[in-house]
Amino acid sequence: MTTPGPRLEEITPADLDAALGIRVRPDQEHAVAPVVKSLAEAYVHHGVTWHPGPDGPERFYLGLGFCPNGETSGGETVGVLELDGDPAGAPR
Repeated sequence: MTTPGPRLEEITPADLDAALGIRVRPDQEHAVAPVVKSLAEAYVHHGVTWHPGPDGPERFYLGLGFCPNGETSGGETVGVLELDGDPAGAPR
C-alpha cells in the first residue's frame, strides 16, 4: 500500500473539527505549528509561514507551490499560494 503525498484541502465548517484534531509526531512538534495557528495565519496572511533555515520546512512548502511574498511574521517567512485563479496574496 502506498501512502499518498501531501495535498491541500479546503477547510469547511463540516470538517473544521477534524482539521483541528490533526497532530504531528512528538519529534516533529518543534517544526510544525498547531493547526489552529496555521489556519489563523492563513486567514490573516492568505498563506502560510515557516521558519527559515536549513532544517526548516521551506522546501516542503515550495514543493507545494507556495512562494515567499517578501513579508515576515514573527520572524517567519510568509508564503502564498495562488488558488482558484486569484493572485497570490490578494486581499480577501
